[in-house]
Amino acid sequence: MKNIFPLLILILVTCSKKDEETKTKFSLIIDSSEGGYVSSSGGEYEEGSIVSISAFANDGYVFIGWTGSSTSTFSEIEITVSSGKYLTAVFEKKIFNLVDENNIFIGVGKWKIRRPRGGDKENSGKFADCEIYEIIFRSNSSFTLSRGDSKVTGQYNLDSEGNINLIKSDSSYGIMRDVILTENYISFSSEFNDSCNLDLDADRVKDYDPLSDPEALTYIPDDNFEQSIIDAGFDDKLDDYIITQNISGIVRLGTSESEIKLFNKGIKNLIGLDEFRSLKEFSADLNLIDSVDFSKNLNLETISIYYNDIKSIDISKNENLKSLNILGNPIQTSTVDISKNINLEVLFIGGSTGTRLINDQGEFIAEIPQTTAKISSLDFSSNSKLTSLKITHSEISDLETSNYNNLDNILLLDLSFNQLQSLDISRFILLESLNIVGNSNLDCVEINQNQLSSIPTGWIKDSSSEYNIDCN
Repeated sequence: MKNIFPLLILILVTCSKKDEETKTKFSLIIDSSEGGYVSSSGGEYEEGSIVSISAFANDGYVFIGWTGSSTSTFSEIEITVSSGKYLTAVFEKKIFNLVDENNIFIGVGKWKIRRPRGGDKENSGKFADCEIYEIIFRSNSSFTLSRGDSKVTGQYNLDSEGNINLIKSDSSYGIMRDVILTENYISFSSEFNDSCNLDLDADRVKDYDPLSDPEALTYIPDDNFEQSIIDAGFDDKLDDYIITQNISGIVRLGTSESEIKLFNKGIKNLIGLDEFRSLKEFSADLNLIDSVDFSKNLNLETISIYYNDIKSIDISKNENLKSLNILGNPIQTSTVDISKNINLEVLFIGGSTGTRLINDQGEFIAEIPQTTAKISSLDFSSNSKLTSLKITHSEISDLETSNYNNLDNILLLDLSFNQLQSLDISRFILLESLNIVGNSNLDCVEINQNQLSSIPTGWIKDSSSEYNIDCN
């Protein structure tokens, strides 16, 4: 008997010859989307037949399910033929994880191109046509691509589809697709603007240190920010880039002791600040900054960015932070998380009244607009070291809306121009300075007997409110 090996395994119900002559046949059509294939395209089958079908994904794709006569998500299914049926196996491009748990690109480092897949390697170690033999990804999102005797430098970013986009002078230079990235190996399909397209494999150079790379560049797109760095002699050209090594050791930035002045410079964003890894003190008061991320500046101890347009701030990684001044910004409670700032001693936050800013010589500097913040509560449960707390021109109605039970070291408390309706400061036995003016709905301030016997001269309130040991 001749052996038959069909692609589909058909399980046919045993029947009599008479039944076989009368049984109806139906069409089964099986298709697949881009990115894979199926074990059979189907055919004509007798009613009651059971057909086994398998779906297989190509490299770089994953099977996600069937459409049509089945909605199963299993790659292997069985179909009972009872009528005409149509199925499609659906595949999607696999998105490889290019970042770690902290959303940091894991491909930072130097990569030596092994060879183009399917290409020929010349004696020089370069490749015909494209001559690509090395690529460097740096932690500041800059890259250097070595091609022949030249180097291309620019910025890179990762998109949601798992591609690496290469940008030179704010224009697209190329893209790396189908990226497979492990600790010491990377493969990708390259597409460059000059029609240099190759499938490449590369190995990580283990002794490369991106932080000591003299060619590493930090991207500073804000011209006023970069110009301030140029004025201090750390850069020489307004081109959106500075040499990373020039700024990597800076401890103070923008402060009165710093060579780089950032006060009232018209700065709108601080992109590039994350490469100032040695920073302990930072100040950029009286600018136009609307958001800032300090999560890479792990050594920071003091931050001052009052009178800006800050609406969000990330200090979640700054455990060494001792002082934070973000007064005069329209910031909101939901955008401030101080739970990780366990060493915080000074916190100034909230809006301000409009005023003219005059320097020590009596010279006019700037007109500061009135700003109202939307701070209604803050969680102080992790901030037992706080000695100075200032929340002004905001929406605080009651300190008890925040967890403040461990603030036993408070020396200065300023809650002026809020919406206080009640306030209990009887537990703040060290309190020297108190400012609660501008709270028209606050009739009574609860204090302890010792405080009542000797009200400190540094306490200021509205005349309509009173101190009492019992405000109930």
